[in-house]
Amino acid sequence: MFKNEGIYDVTITDAFIVEAKFQPKDGERNNQGVPVEAYYDVCIQVSNAEGDSDIWRGEMSNRNGVGNYAQLYRTDLTIKTLQEIGFGVQSMTELENQFVPAQDRSISIPNLIGLKCTATVERREYEDRNTGAKKSFLYIKYLNAPGSGHAKRLSFDDFMNRRRGAAQPAAPAPAYPQQQYQAPAAPITQPSAPSVPVGAGPCPSVSVRETPAQPAAAPAPQQQFQSYPPPPPMAQAPAAPAYAQSVPAAPAAPAVPPAAPAAPAASPACPY
Repeated sequence: MFKNEGIYDVTITDAFIVEAKFQPKDGERNNQGVPVEAYYDVCIQVSNAEGDSDIWRGEMSNRNGVGNYAQLYRTDLTIKTLQEIGFGVQSMTELENQFVPAQDRSISIPNLIGLKCTATVERREYEDRNTGAKKSFLYIKYLNAPGSGHAKRLSFDDFMNRRRGAAQPAAPAPAYPQQQYQAPAAPITQPSAPSVPVGAGPCPSVSVRETPAQPAAAPAPQQQFQSYPPPPPMAQAPAAPAYAQSVPAAPAAPAVPPAAPAAPAASPACPY
């Protein structure tokens, strides 16, 4: 027996099959509602360099595990443990193909003998059914791959690879509260003549009361516009002086006929 709790490097010295320690209770069902069947236990005896020895038991049944393994059967958990220590069976059938009758006709698993693994030893408390006294014992709770649970020196290359993989990304820019955009008020402008696409029809007329916005376009050719001098002012008769009231006023000069109105500027040709 192991004398203290801990994790030990051990070697398998024997492997055999025994009756299931925990037989189904009356009416016991698993998580799928199926009656529980306990087939047998796999017993693996191990010992360390100091001669401490004990037996690990793996249940083969359709009873479910607990905690994170509640979705698995105990049979699956036992197979998983055997795989971890280097015994590569994939199913209950493959395991049973390894059974060999010993000299006393018990079932032995000789291919497990000699494998190295790690045993986790823990203490379990219990109460004596006859006296009610509190007692405890040490037992092997887990079997794992060789070296599991022991401090392992980390290689420099592994360390650098992990550091590169754990490099922190650049911190994202701080998020500011989003402000609602308000469009500036549109300036008040004089209505302009609607634009007419090329080829849409005759040039539209513009009301003389409207002041269309002048487009920033090149001026029309000079030959299409002709400037005219303004008409001469109409001649006004001079007012008679106040002291010459007794003198008959000279006949007024005949009025100069008004000049002909200026001809309107030639309308530029419609550019459309």
